[in-house]
Amino acid sequence: MKNILKSSAIAALMLVSLTSMAEEPSTSLTKGSEATSLVFKMNAPSQASSVSISDENGHTLFYEYVMDTDYSKLFNLKNLHSGTYHLNVNNEASTIVYSVAIKDKMVTSINKIESITPSVFEEEGQKVHLNLENKDLSKVNIKIQNEADAQFFGETLISQANIVKTFNFEKANKGNYTITVKDGKKVYQKNIHVN
Repeated sequence: MKNILKSSAIAALMLVSLTSMAEEPSTSLTKGSEATSLVFKMNAPSQASSVSISDENGHTLFYEYVMDTDYSKLFNLKNLHSGTYHLNVNNEASTIVYSVAIKDKMVTSINKIESITPSVFEEEGQKVHLNLENKDLSKVNIKIQNEADAQFFGETLISQANIVKTFNFEKANKGNYTITVKDGKKVYQKNIHVN
């Protein structure tokens, strides 16, 4: 009986480990066959992820919402000027940023930075709860945007140690929304899909 319990405990531990590993999407960004093309691939994320491309001034050039499917996209960047561009993959658990340098109509370098984001959000149906400890009392900016980058909500909080808010999307129009909370140098994002 003890052996059966040990085997069951080991199997449960392995299942928990595999489940937690599955939450992080595996991504790759490689040069395409043309000098200014890129191929982006991501295995099926277990949670909603946003994929976007922005220029060095923060202007969004591309945005897409991905859920429960393998994702592959060919980006042709031939019409972009020389400079640095960022391909961002954001979800509740992590942020991946690929920095791409373009010079003379050629991709010259691709760098990847990945950071694990501690969760400050809790989703309950079509409501999202924010619970942020702001120990250093820094300025906190909160904004909600749709997939077309239109801002629906914006707020700046100063000198608040604990920030607790609930965002209700029950009466929102159908679509994809991103909640962004900027606390000093830390940025937290939550994607939500409204049916």
